[in-house]
Amino acid sequence: MKDKLFGSKRRIAVVVVTTVVVLSAAVAGYAYFTASGSGTGSASVATPSSIVITQVGAGYSSLVPNDAYIQDQCFACASITAFGNDIKLAKPGLQRLGNVVVAFRNWGPAFGPGSGTPVTITMTLDDGHSATATPNFTGALPSGRPTVTDVTFNFGGVFVNQEILYKITFDARGAASGLNVALSSSAVDLSKGSDSVP
Repeated sequence: MKDKLFGSKRRIAVVVVTTVVVLSAAVAGYAYFTASGSGTGSASVATPSSIVITQVGAGYSSLVPNDAYIQDQCFACASITAFGNDIKLAKPGLQRLGNVVVAFRNWGPAFGPGSGTPVTITMTLDDGHSATATPNFTGALPSGRPTVTDVTFNFGGVFVNQEILYKITFDARGAASGLNVALSSSAVDLSKGSDSVP
């Protein structure tokens, strides 16, 4: 089976969030994907007032609204086991990689742990760090159009370089035979960061 990492000018729809870390001059720079998660929280401070905590924004983002995807990379029909991209985070320097969100389009029936047919998806970085997810996917629409699911990979705050090569792998047989990686345009949809090979 082939191990393809790059398409043409279409890129994997992905968002990466990072936290910038400042170190002494003796430490080399390293960079980004997604900071340790996202969301809001509340806590008591002296009185019953609540506070909202917002994390540092994405270091790379090419996600688009779910109904705007027009292309995807098929694993089963192309007989591939991996697909990826080489990206550059928005800021240089040492950064912690928290979460990476990747959009998938499902042309087949619903599957996942909730339906008794789990499929594990792995994202691996060129430095050897990896994260897995086993999400639930909704089945294709009655019109035959695919549904879109954003899948989050939690890297737990590992340090990464500004330029990152990553790949996504999963077993595209059986339940996942209709699962594809959603693609966005690096020329039109990239709102943060850059593609190393646009």
